[in-house]
Amino acid sequence: MRFLMMVLLFGLCWPAGAPVWADEPLRPRHALVIGIGDYQSAGDLANAAHDADDIAALLSALGFTLHGGQVLVDPMGARIEVEVRAFARDLPDGAMALVYLAGHGLADRGTSYLIPADDGAISSRADLAGHGFALVRLTARLAARNGVDSLVLFDACR
Repeated sequence: MRFLMMVLLFGLCWPAGAPVWADEPLRPRHALVIGIGDYQSAGDLANAAHDADDIAALLSALGFTLHGGQVLVDPMGARIEVEVRAFARDLPDGAMALVYLAGHGLADRGTSYLIPADDGAISSRADLAGHGFALVRLTARLAARNGVDSLVLFDACR
């Protein structure tokens, strides 16, 4: 976790301090941070929510505005969909967007999924598409935004 925080700190701060950009205004920075550790069926993850809190604190210190003003902790699948849509929709043109997702993850046929807290409906591969959150849905929404640069960090074992 400390290594990740150092990489973020270096990667996000260095360009802002370079003299080449000194006369340019800072781009708006927005972050969506989700930590899922309390699962209905799968084993709980002790560190997911703590890691999300640490990342949110770091991002806030770097000038990012947190979506909803806080970390989204242990959301159900429907809530993840709503928040991702709202986050992507509300990004101003030209913004820098960072999304951090911590929790259980699965991959199936080239698609990575974040498993929501209400994971009881997932008992086989066939259930993933309907009940897991496919990261491609997030990346497609971000890619559709005009001039928005985005970074997605998926902190999960798959």
